[in-house]
Amino acid sequence: MAGASRLVDYLAVIGFDEKRARHGLSVGEVVQRFPEDDWPDTPFLHGLEVFCQPQGWILKSLRPSPSFFVSTLTDMGADR
Repeated sequence: MAGASRLVDYLAVIGFDEKRARHGLSVGEVVQRFPEDDWPDTPFLHGLEVFCQPQGWILKSLRPSPSFFVSTLTDMGADR
């Protein structure tokens, strides 16, 4: 479809990175991304897991209540 714009450039699933866990504090990792290959005009942002959890992942023995949030990364002009 030539000239068609995309609604979403990438969808990324971020999960807990068990390989880098230390003393109950760790970081995330990109578990899956769609599409798997970069778009020629928009490269995939590496380090996205830090944007999703900027203070890291903290492990707790008690299960907290579920919480959800959605964030959109834009530049200062509100462009993607």
